[in-house]
Amino acid sequence: MLSIEQTKKLLNDPNISNNEVMEIRDGFRMLAEIIFEKWQQEKQAKKEQKLYPQKLASLKKENSLQLRC
Repeated sequence: MLSIEQTKKLLNDPNISNNEVMEIRDGFRMLAEIIFEKWQQEKQAKKEQKLYPQKLASLKKENSLQLRC
């Protein structure tokens, strides 16, 4: 994790308080975790699609039929 000083340097704004810097830093960390988790899910889905292409196609078809009802 970045320190407060490192974050202030990246923000290039010496007038930001330490509390504001921590909130910004923590917000970016949460966003990075969400992006990373989404990437992991997409990577797993691609892997499964390569292993089970016919099964995924039938599941997608079933899901689309359920959504129409």
